[in-house]
Amino acid sequence: MSPHVLGPNYSSETARVGMLILGDVDPDLVALAPSRTILSVDALRGLATAERRARSPELASLLDGIALIERERTVEGAIDLTVALCPKAALGALRSLTSPQAAPEPAQEKRLVRIAATDYGSAVVLAPWIARLRTEAKGIVVHVESIGAASIEPLAYGELDLALAPRIPVAGLDQFVFRHLVEDRLVCAVRSGHPSAKNRLTLERYLALDHVMVGIAVPAVSAVQAALHRIGRSRRVVARVPSFSTALDIAAASDLAVSVPERMLAPRRGGFVARPLPFAVEPITLGLVFHPRRARDPFHRWVREGIERAAKG
Repeated sequence: MSPHVLGPNYSSETARVGMLILGDVDPDLVALAPSRTILSVDALRGLATAERRARSPELASLLDGIALIERERTVEGAIDLTVALCPKAALGALRSLTSPQAAPEPAQEKRLVRIAATDYGSAVVLAPWIARLRTEAKGIVVHVESIGAASIEPLAYGELDLALAPRIPVAGLDQFVFRHLVEDRLVCAVRSGHPSAKNRLTLERYLALDHVMVGIAVPAVSAVQAALHRIGRSRRVVARVPSFSTALDIAAASDLAVSVPERMLAPRRGGFVARPLPFAVEPITLGLVFHPRRARDPFHRWVREGIERAAKG
């Protein structure tokens, strides 16, 4: 579709539609949209969540039509298409997306919150947050699933509300807002009563232990593996499992050592002896990840703020 079909007011109309969608946004969204008049097909498709469809059939019809035109993948094509197809009713619906919304009343909410998280994020952040919900908002139901590369598309299209994940170089993550939540040091833990529990942990003693390792797909190399590689050493791994919780269960029932984020030990403190790792290693970090279109949603913001408070302990 050519800009010429729009006449001489193309530039001003493009800016107007872009501003209707992006509105006066908070710093998170501004950082991801340096040109506030840019509009993409993916951004338009993402706006058509089920909740908003129910409130605005005109907008749903417009966005459904745009989503079907897969060939219009350029920013210019998407803007042209939007401006050409926008009747006044649809423009009014677009404007409503950026209008102020009433603050949520948690005690009255009956909603499902869908989150993807690592087992570390679930144990350290989501567990206390969900416990607090039982006193603040009993009508809210939380579904948590394991996070992975397959979580990117559901997060982009609104099938997931947010994710708890480390900041890692994975294709597709740059479209989301990332807010730092947790930084935690890694420690070596052995069960209470382990033959080495009373000894000072040196590098040689650490390497002499048999280890259970937590293996994750992304990043492929763990922080401990990377740190040992930098000093030209390696540990003896005799078991590899997908989560810190499982690794701790195995270590509690055996003489295996496990390197874990320190906060994972809080609920099991009496059953383990932990020592700082005897070599330099990057701490574990965790962030709150969500699509920028959710930044101004009052309920979503309330959820984020609750999770942030839980992360601070």
